[in-house]
Amino acid sequence: MDVERFVAAVREYVMDSAVEETISVFVSPPGRQPAPELVALSQWYLGLAPDDRVMVGRALAEASHGAVFGLFAVLDGCRRIDDEKPPCEFQLWYEGRDGRVLLNGVLHEILNSESWYR
Repeated sequence: MDVERFVAAVREYVMDSAVEETISVFVSPPGRQPAPELVALSQWYLGLAPDDRVMVGRALAEASHGAVFGLFAVLDGCRRIDDEKPPCEFQLWYEGRDGRVLLNGVLHEILNSESWYR
């Protein structure tokens, strides 16, 4: 696994699936007695015109991208979450059969190198 493959996997298995799963919940809230908040969201979503549903999907994709970008920026050391001096550092390693690879450092840049619109 290299950095590009890691970011691609996060994009597919985290970001894209979060949007798809959220829309799925809007279409059909899970459980025998879904939370009233989910039922209300479902009724609202199902009442939207098809073009508006597409826009909801785009808004969810924007939120998903923003959340992952923010996390990657923290892991890369570009966004601080503490007041330590000198600043602390995060290290994200992938350990596989072929050894260890440091993944963070440019995660947020790689994420933004491709459009998040699908």
